[in-house]
Parts: sequence; structure tokens; C-alpha cells
Amino acid sequence: MPATWAALEPHARRQGLFLVREGLDLAEVAAAVAADDQAKVKVWIDDESLRRPTLDEVTTWQDEPVAFYAVIVQPFVLCRPIAD
Repeated sequence: MPATWAALEPHARRQGLFLVREGLDLAEVAAAVAADDQAKVKVWIDDESLRRPTLDEVTTWQDEPVAFYAVIVQPFVLCRPIAD
């Protein structure tokens, strides 16, 4: 079931929400984060394949209904907007 911005917003406010770029497997990223695979995660962060949402993105999502795929990897939530 898709997640709404309303469900993800509290995680963004506490800096626990990360976006996973389109084309990168969300489950693979979640598994790497859960396994503390620092080498893989560093590569994704460095090339911005894994990043926190920007203020512009957050503002847009507050104004427009957007659905997300999301995975919880405590204490983080990884997500990707569902493309139309």
C-alpha cells in the first residue's frame, strides 16, 4: 500500500527521511542500510542517489497529493515518489 506525504512528513521533520532515486532498487538500498554496508551507502549518498528531500520538494508535496513507495529501516524511512 502506498504511503502518503502526511505519513512521511514526521520522519522528514526529524531528519529521518531519505529519498532513493528512480532506477535504484529500494529493497537493495534498504538491505544495505539495515546491514550497515557503509561502502555502498556512501557511494549512493555521494552521488545523491540517496538523499534527504529538499525544501522545494517538501513544499510541493504538502500542496499536491503524492504517493510514495516507502520502507522503514529503523531509525530511517527510505522512500520514492510513485511516478504517474
